[in-house]
Amino acid sequence: GSYHNFPYVPGGTGRTVDPQHLDVVPANNLLNPGTGNFMVSFRINFTLPVGNVMQKGQSGTVGGFWKVQADDGQGKIACSFVSPTGSASVWSAGTLNDGTWHTVTCTRTPTSVTVTVDGTSRTINHTTGNIANTWPLSIGGKTKCDQITVFCDYFHGEVDDVLIQSF
Repeated sequence: GSYHNFPYVPGGTGRTVDPQHLDVVPANNLLNPGTGNFMVSFRINFTLPVGNVMQKGQSGTVGGFWKVQADDGQGKIACSFVSPTGSASVWSAGTLNDGTWHTVTCTRTPTSVTVTVDGTSRTINHTTGNIANTWPLSIGGKTKCDQITVFCDYFHGEVDDVLIQSF
């Protein structure tokens, strides 16, 4: 019945994480892909083609991380899964930053990552390894950033109907 709007925040406030801009889900092992099949699905609406839509962990996180981002400057979405032993990222075929709602699904198996946007899929075949960390899930940007050494990469748009599951 509702969605969350992430407003434009140019660089955050005072070189710190802007808590008004993030939705944070406390750390939970069920949000870790581990070594099995894992999927995150959501609806998204945006016009500015940059930002981290959601992520669990960040670059350098012990145990790896996963994230969904829109930051190639072309309005495409990437699904990325990174472990200590392997990583894979795949970009959507088309742009999504047209101000309309799109359904996105990122699917990770032990040997592939697929992004599906409005029924159109792209897959990369690559082993990603075990992804398990103790970080919370952040929606709308990063939980640890200072805008100097680690940019907050805030997402600017709307996110709805987030579903995360192992299968």
